[in-house]
Amino acid sequence: MRSRGNKNKKLTFEQRLCLFGYILIPLFFVILYFLMTETYEDIYQGSADAESSVGKIVHMIYNYLPRLGEFYQRIAVHFMTPQLSFGPDMLFRLITAGIATGTIYLSAIFALGRKLKLQYKDTLITLGILIILMISTFSEAFTYRFSYANNYAVGLFVAIAFLLPFRISIKNQKWWMLVVAAILGFCFGISTEIAPIAFLVIIGVWAFVQFIRKKVAIADLWGKYRIQTILVLGLVAGLAFFFLSGALNRRTGSGYAEVYDYVSPFGIFKTPLATGHALLRHVWYNLRYIFFAIPLMFMYVFVEKAVFKKNRENIFWQIMSICFCILFVGATCVIAVHDDLYPRFMIPVFFAILCSTMIFIDDVIKVSKAETKTLKKATIATVAVGGVLVIDMTSAFAVYNVQVSDKLYAIHYVPGKELVMDPVVEDYYMRPSLVFRLKQLAPFDWGPAGSYTKFGV
Repeated sequence: MRSRGNKNKKLTFEQRLCLFGYILIPLFFVILYFLMTETYEDIYQGSADAESSVGKIVHMIYNYLPRLGEFYQRIAVHFMTPQLSFGPDMLFRLITAGIATGTIYLSAIFALGRKLKLQYKDTLITLGILIILMISTFSEAFTYRFSYANNYAVGLFVAIAFLLPFRISIKNQKWWMLVVAAILGFCFGISTEIAPIAFLVIIGVWAFVQFIRKKVAIADLWGKYRIQTILVLGLVAGLAFFFLSGALNRRTGSGYAEVYDYVSPFGIFKTPLATGHALLRHVWYNLRYIFFAIPLMFMYVFVEKAVFKKNRENIFWQIMSICFCILFVGATCVIAVHDDLYPRFMIPVFFAILCSTMIFIDDVIKVSKAETKTLKKATIATVAVGGVLVIDMTSAFAVYNVQVSDKLYAIHYVPGKELVMDPVVEDYYMRPSLVFRLKQLAPFDWGPAGSYTKFGV
C-alpha cells in the first residue's frame, strides 16, 4: 500500500496480487446477481405484493415471520424484475452483492482478528473462504435463488458483524458507535430463529463465570464493555420483537412442522422415551453433512493448546465455535432438516466451522513461520482458483440467462393472486457450472425435489 510519506512509491507484486484477489470477491457476486434470473418464488412474491405499499409489506411480514432477511427479500422483489434492468432492480442486485461480499470480508476479519491488509496470508484466507463456500453445498444459500441470498446471506452478514466487537477491541469509542451497536444488536436478534439465542446463552454463561471469578465487575459493563453491552441489549430487544409477533407458533403448528417432522421438546415430560428417541434421531440426521467437523474442531483446540500455546484468545474462540455448533445443532433437533432446507438453515454452523478453520490456519502459518515464497505460491494458486471460479460461474449463468430470457413470456402476472403460467415445452432447468457445479432454480416452477441440492443428494 502507498505510504503518506512517499506517494510515488509503486505497489509491490504482493500488494498487486492481493488487491486483485480481493477484487475477485465483489466481482464474483456482482456478476452473479446481475446474471441471475428471478426464480418462481421470487416472481410469485413480487406479484403477490405488486399492489401493496412498502409499509403494508412490512406489516404483513411482521405478522408472518419478522425475520430481517424476510423483510429485505419481500421489499427487494417488490421492486425487482425477472432479469436485470436499469433502476431499482439493479440497485437491489448491487445491495445483495454488497451484502454477500461483506459476509466474506467480515468472516476473514473475524478469523484474523484484525483488519485486512495487502499481505499474502490475508488474501489466502479471505479468498479461501469464498472458494470453500462455493465448493460446498452451502453455496446454494448464495446462488440458488434470490429468496435464499436476500434472506439468509443478510442474516449471516449481520451475525458476523455483530460478533466483530467481541473479537476485536474498539478504541476511541464514539457516541454514534453506540447507536450503530444498538441497531446491529436488534438486527441480529431478528436475523434467524436460533443463532441469536445460542449466542445469548454463550455470552450469558461467560459473563456469569467472569463475575464469579471477579474478573469482570458490574461497572465494566458500561465501561470496558460498553459497546458489547449495547449490542446484547439490542439483541434482547430484537428477540422480543421477533417472538412477540407469534411467528414461532405459526412455524411449529403449520404445514412447515409437518414437512420437517416437528417434535415438541415438552413431549419429554409426557412420553420421555419416544420424544427422546425422536430428538436424538433428528440430531444424528441433521449432522449428516457436517459430521466431519466434530473431530476437526476438537483437533484445532487440542493443537492450539498443546502445541501452539501462544494465542489464548484464539483458543477461546475455537471453544466458543464448538459451543455455538453444539447449541445450534441441539436446537435443530426439534425438526428434521431435509435437503431442501439444509444449505440455508445450517449455514451459520458451516460458517462457524469455516471461521474456526481459518483461525487455525492463521496460527499454523504464524507458528511455522512460513517463508514468503511459500505464501506467495499458495496465494498465486488461490487467486488462480478464484479466477476460475469467476469464469466458471459467469459462463454458466450467462448461458442460462440467455436460455430463459425468451421464455419469460410464459409468466403472466396477476397482482395479488397466483401466477398464471403457460406451458414451457423446452427444457428450462439450469445445467450446473462445469467446475464448481453452481446453479440456480428455474423461474417457472418450485423445482424438482429429487435434485434440489447442489449435488443432487
